[in-house]
Amino acid sequence: MHQYYEQEIIETLKKSSVHITQNRVVVLKLLKASNNAQSVSGIVKLSTTPLDRISVYRTLQYFLKKGMVLLVPNNDRDARYILAEDNLSEKVDSKQSFFVCTCCKLTEIIMLPFNLPSYELTKYEVSKFSLILEGLCAKCK
Repeated sequence: MHQYYEQEIIETLKKSSVHITQNRVVVLKLLKASNNAQSVSGIVKLSTTPLDRISVYRTLQYFLKKGMVLLVPNNDRDARYILAEDNLSEKVDSKQSFFVCTCCKLTEIIMLPFNLPSYELTKYEVSKFSLILEGLCAKCK
C-alpha cells in the first residue's frame, strides 16, 4: 500500500478517535477503495492481508458505532456496509436513503430529504427508517 494513502487512513481513524490496528486500517482501506457496499465475506475476499470474518464483523460494528460506516438494508441475509462520506455522519440522522444497482450492485447514499409517507401513523412512534431505491445505474442502463 502506498505510504501516503496509509497515512491518510490512519489520520481518518485518529480523527474518529479510533484506536489503530492493522485490521481497522485494512478494512477502512477496502471500504474507501470500493464504490459498493461490502459484506463481511466480501471484505475478507478482497483483502490481500489475512483477515478472519469475526474480526471484520467486529471492526465494522465498531465503525458503525463511531458513525464511520452505514448499514445498508437489503433483502439478502448478508449485511452490507458502506463508508459514510466525509462529514456525512453529521448530516445523516435516522432517515437514510440508498440507491442500489440491481446489475453491478453499485450502492450510493442519497442525500435527498425523504419523509415518511403521508398516511396516518398515529398508532406508531417511528424513530428511524431506511429507504432503498433499486434499479440500473447510469453505467448499466
